[in-house]
Amino acid sequence: MEGNTSKENLKSCRVQGKYAGTVEDIHKGTVFVRLELGVNAIAHSCYDSRTVGKKDKVSFVVT
Repeated sequence: MEGNTSKENLKSCRVQGKYAGTVEDIHKGTVFVRLELGVNAIAHSCYDSRTVGKKDKVSFVVT
């Protein structure tokens, strides 16, 4: 993954906020996403019928 998540970037994340990012890895059904605002995120659920793969561009909602 591209570097660490800075505390400043993390402060800009909001619950129910919608963000874009890139899939960095997938392990045992958990998807690791690097959001464009510079935050690493973990997706435990996917509500799209398509299967994501590494380097895919995705949308992400913080719950």
